[in-house]
Amino acid sequence: MRFISQSRRFSVQVRPEHGVVENGMWAVKVPAIYADFWQDDIREHELAIAEKSFNFHGRTTEMDTVTPTPIITRLSVFDTIVAAAAQGWDDETREKVEEFLLHRAEQTGNINFMFVPEREINPPWPRYNEFRGSIERLLARLREDGFDLNDVLTYEQSQYGLRRPEVIAALAAEIAQGPGPEAEDPNQYVVA
Repeated sequence: MRFISQSRRFSVQVRPEHGVVENGMWAVKVPAIYADFWQDDIREHELAIAEKSFNFHGRTTEMDTVTPTPIITRLSVFDTIVAAAAQGWDDETREKVEEFLLHRAEQTGNINFMFVPEREINPPWPRYNEFRGSIERLLARLREDGFDLNDVLTYEQSQYGLRRPEVIAALAAEIAQGPGPEAEDPNQYVVA
């Protein structure tokens, strides 16, 4: 999993160090875990998400004092797979770190970092975000055109989508109902 921060060297403590005093010396029983973000490999779609999602106040400027510096110089990323390999975490530790970071990223008011998908998630059709009909009409259109509702739900919940709670709820309810009766194909002919 990858996360992006609007701070250059963002770091968050995932688990504190636990230890005891033995023979007058501090003995670490459980080492601390930190998610230390880095700037090396920010991907194109992550940059686009950051520009859309973060509210950059006080942007710095180039030497001409007019041209804003590139946003990429203010961003950092954290990849749990890369960090696990570098830190020697087992899968259980990596999953706990991912769970902690996801929970923190989804908290209301968190402006420090956010989860980013591995790849850009595209809308079902190019002008999907401009659809002006009701939710029922949207669901009908999605079913008629044969779109995978799970993919549409993923898009709506992602940083790319509009994140409309009422559409997300309707899609989730529709998916929970399961597939409806298969419609007859008007182009299919039965020869007796």
